[in-house]
Amino acid sequence: MYSRKRSGVLPMPTTSVGGTARGRVARLNTDGTLDPSFMANLAGADNTIYAVLVQNDGKVLIAGQFTTVNGTGRVNLARLNTDGTVDTGFNLGTGPNGVVRALLLNAANNALYIGGDFTQVNGSSRSGVARLTLNQNGTVTLDAFTAKQFNSSAAIFTDVNLTPAAVRALAFASSTEASILVGGDFTKVGSSPGSDRGRVAKFDSSSGTLQSFPSGAGADGSVLTLVVQPADGKVIVGGSFTSFNGLTRNRVARLTSAGELDTVINFGSDRKSTRLNSSHITISYAVFCLKKK
Repeated sequence: MYSRKRSGVLPMPTTSVGGTARGRVARLNTDGTLDPSFMANLAGADNTIYAVLVQNDGKVLIAGQFTTVNGTGRVNLARLNTDGTVDTGFNLGTGPNGVVRALLLNAANNALYIGGDFTQVNGSSRSGVARLTLNQNGTVTLDAFTAKQFNSSAAIFTDVNLTPAAVRALAFASSTEASILVGGDFTKVGSSPGSDRGRVAKFDSSSGTLQSFPSGAGADGSVLTLVVQPADGKVIVGGSFTSFNGLTRNRVARLTSAGELDTVINFGSDRKSTRLNSSHITISYAVFCLKKK
């Protein structure tokens, strides 16, 4: 998330914060208090918001499972101005035809990647992942990027029964942003040889071509979040899995930059981390990687 220094924007399952109405998205000041200047007296989204991303100019991208925002038609993807009103220039027509669960922005070239359950975006075929261009005039367009198998056919994210499976997480594989990591429910990204993937896959961010990552069977349950460590490119994976590459890893694992399981660390092996295994916390929805300034 590109965040503003003065506050943070959060998606919410509710429509109020501390008794103050907020339509499933709110902005907090740095001290944790509600920012009264954002979404004041606005309806917000009519259904769930799963992902929020704040641009460098303060505008807020929201994604989820909704059809209107502040009473304006927006299907599963919208952009808000700094006060929470709908950015009318950002309009993707009929939008994604399924839930959008993840957002990833390359600010250098204004490329926005979206991931989710969709098979089309504004009537064009896109399976699970799509790339949009944020134009300088404030509009948005769908570009030609398509996630591809090794044989250059469009990649279809499926489970072992070849049923379409959701994409739930996106991350850049390195600071160069040359590749994107995709996480979710899938175990295959197409039918070509070598396209099996254990709920994590890696694609060239320009061509969309599938790359060799990770190494091994991958996760035995859904991958819900991906964070790349800035210093060494290692990837922290969170989700509902209990093993990765056949080794016990309870809902959090770390991979090397080459996609191999990092056997040096096991987040469930010490007393503090075993709380992830309790009946109260069964899924790692978010993993944060902090960097010293």
